[in-house]
Amino acid sequence: MAGDARHLMPWDRVYAFIRRWRDHSLVKEVHDRLRARIREREGRDTEPTAGVIDSLSVKADTAVGSDSHGFNGGELINGRKRRVVVDTPILLLGVMVTAAEGGDVPYRPLMNQTFV
Repeated sequence: MAGDARHLMPWDRVYAFIRRWRDHSLVKEVHDRLRARIREREGRDTEPTAGVIDSLSVKADTAVGSDSHGFNGGELINGRKRRVVVDTPILLLGVMVTAAEGGDVPYRPLMNQTFV
């Protein structure tokens, strides 16, 4: 049976692989290579020349520390804000999680430096 847990690797081995990939920046490397291949297949340059920033506020659990969440008055949500940067074919360039308060404008320079 495909969903049978007996066919899965032990969790600690899976975690060790993922931690090693993270520590050696392999997840980012694989992501960037896949994005470049998709862009190339669509006849575009492999590196993006433009990006779009968007955000979404999500409610924070009560266990989330007060220093990492805030109140978004526009959406009436007490929580965090997930900000994403995508290129023109809507391929992910980066994600940033901040307190829900405030708009995207103050984060544009940081997101441009970090992801584009």
